[in-house]
Amino acid sequence: MSIVAVIVTYNRLNLLKACIDAVRSQTYKSEEIIVVNNGSTDGTTEWLNSQTDVLVVHQENLGGAGGFYTGIKTAHEKGHDWIWVMDDDAEPQIHCLEKLVNVGLDGNYTYVPVSVDPITKKLCWPTLVIHKNSGTTETIEELSQLREQTLETDKSNLLGTLFYRQVFELAGYPNPDLFIRGDEIEFDLRVQKAGFRALLVKDAIIYHPTPKNVIPIIFLGMKIYSEPGWKTFYHLRNKIYIQAYVKRDLKKALLVSVFFLGILLFEDQKLKRIQLYIRAIKDGFGGKLGKTIIPM
Repeated sequence: MSIVAVIVTYNRLNLLKACIDAVRSQTYKSEEIIVVNNGSTDGTTEWLNSQTDVLVVHQENLGGAGGFYTGIKTAHEKGHDWIWVMDDDAEPQIHCLEKLVNVGLDGNYTYVPVSVDPITKKLCWPTLVIHKNSGTTETIEELSQLREQTLETDKSNLLGTLFYRQVFELAGYPNPDLFIRGDEIEFDLRVQKAGFRALLVKDAIIYHPTPKNVIPIIFLGMKIYSEPGWKTFYHLRNKIYIQAYVKRDLKKALLVSVFFLGILLFEDQKLKRIQLYIRAIKDGFGGKLGKTIIPM
């Protein structure tokens, strides 16, 4: 059984070094480390080229979606059995991969570590779990709420999840045309549709920082974090696309549009943002994807 680690990076050299060191230090070793460098300009390219134990794929900046597409496709085509994926700001604890493997790998499942903020030691986001005996669901935010060693959860993510190669044969690779924001949601929907279930492994911990100095906007009972306009463009466009084309729910897609237009009340640079939002809405409903706004 061969396991490969796939890491996607862009202009975060110090975080990348910590991530690769953490993968190298695992008590259960991956057979190979593949890093996709999305056109970094901060010295990442030169440093990666000096690493003798890392397979590096250099490409233009195709976002997280394009990075995971390339990395997973490369790993899959090389014949690896299991593919362990993460961003460069993830840092798996030393026993993380061992804990994922030791639950007894079954190709019908994806294996999800617990994402924990390294400062607060809380879960990075509320996580829904399904209790095996009762079938009831619970949303957890603290590690102490995890009482069973493994629990089914509602989604796989691209932050430390271990995937069997057949997942990609049946569900395909992440969609590179989504660029950033929502690519993991669209991919997970295909994974679920293909019949795979996600298993959260209590003792498999992966550290990942939660956003700092970012102010949440609460509107109509929903919360979103204020971001640069170009990021919100992709967030909105892809969210509408997923609702309209993947979930086939036009009503929800329209509600998403109204919600994002509503949060303009709380944003600065309203004129510039509304132009981006209208374009995102048009592109989302029109199914126009790709890298259409240059990151700034």
